[in-house]
Amino acid sequence: MDILKARLGQRVKALRRKQRLTQAQVAARSEMSPKYVGEIERGDANPSLEFMIRIAQTLAVNVWDLLMPDGKIEARGSELSGLALTAVRDDVQHAYDSLHRAVGYLGSVKDTPAKPKGAKGRKAAPAKKRRR
Repeated sequence: MDILKARLGQRVKALRRKQRLTQAQVAARSEMSPKYVGEIERGDANPSLEFMIRIAQTLAVNVWDLLMPDGKIEARGSELSGLALTAVRDDVQHAYDSLHRAVGYLGSVKDTPAKPKGAKGRKAAPAKKRRR
C-alpha cells in the first residue's frame, strides 16, 4: 500500500510541476488544503476517490493516470500482476463513472417533498373515525 501511495504522490507532483502549478494552486482548484496536497505528494496521505477525482480534474488527467503513469506498470517481485492491475484499473474507472453519474443525478433532482405511502407502496388508508 505504501508503494501505491508513494507512486500516487510522485505522479501528482510530476503532473503539477509539468503544468507549472504550485501546491497552493492545485489545492485551491481542488478545494483542499495545501498541507493535504503536500501530504499526498510525499506519500503520507491516503486520499479518497473523491479527492483523487478532484486532483485529476485540476490536472486535466484521468484518475487512472494518477495511479499508473502512462497506463504502464513495471513488473517487480511483490507488485501486482498484470491481471490484477487490469482489475484495479477497471474498478477505479467503474467507481469514477458511478460517482460521476451520481453527482449528475443529484444535480438534476429537484427539492420536492416525498409523499408518505402506506404498506407495499399503496396510498395510506384514511384514518378511522372514532364512535362516541
